[in-house]
Amino acid sequence: MKTITFLAPLVTLTYAETEYCSNGLLSDDQSCDEESDGLRHIGQSRNMIALINCPEDANSANPVCKGRKDVNGKKRTYDQLLLQSLKNYGCNCFSINKKVAHPMSGKPHWLPGSNGEPVDEFDAHCKIMSKRYTCMKLDFYGMDLHHVLENRRVCDFFQGYSFTHDSQTGEIVCGPASNPNYANTNNGKMPKAIYNMNQCRLARCEMDLELARAVAPLFVDPVEFMLGNESNYGISGDYSVCSFAVNGDGADDCCGFPEARNPFSTLSKRCCDNSIVAIGSYEEDLLC
Repeated sequence: MKTITFLAPLVTLTYAETEYCSNGLLSDDQSCDEESDGLRHIGQSRNMIALINCPEDANSANPVCKGRKDVNGKKRTYDQLLLQSLKNYGCNCFSINKKVAHPMSGKPHWLPGSNGEPVDEFDAHCKIMSKRYTCMKLDFYGMDLHHVLENRRVCDFFQGYSFTHDSQTGEIVCGPASNPNYANTNNGKMPKAIYNMNQCRLARCEMDLELARAVAPLFVDPVEFMLGNESNYGISGDYSVCSFAVNGDGADDCCGFPEARNPFSTLSKRCCDNSIVAIGSYEEDLLC
């Protein structure tokens, strides 16, 4: 039996299970609290995809996990190739016009955001991710949230989280090994603000994991993906390509199961039985 032990106070993990923080640190709970590096938001989705496609890193069955030359002929690691392939793709995948400054470090972060109808499968999943982020902000707005910094008691894309990965089974689980899926309430004794922030962490992790699971098969070889889709890079600002078929009213609420929330406008729609339906429609009569 293989045992992997990290720095206290993290627990001892067995077999091939490893615990990760979204900001790459593992010393204590606070080390998982913020994504402070310039590309961590892409990095975490990237890291999950890498764990799926290269569970044993360079020793994985996939030969590209050892690295290869990129589209410019320069030797890169799999992680570097993956980062190149994810950025500024289609209308909605970490587009350059969605950059914002980190509230503490000032470094640029490329947040999820939608610029138009998807051009392909990867772009479609990125648009779904932007919807999940919209709902995370709506769902947690005004909620009592614990954070060591007074001005960071919010739930946004900069919030870090923990997750575990088992290289033998391929399973990725949100939350630290000591609290899978952030479900622990300490028998109801956990302060509400701490529990709420853990649910924010869960929502952040789940949107990264949803994207990673959906698109990992597309990036077994990131270079082949880039070569086969060259025309879809850097197009987010091209309004002849990236536009919306229907203009929305502006989302002000969300609907759906906790791990799959979608935004909608209450001016024209309702949430019934975890489904968004148009007001006055047959679906509204059927489900509401």
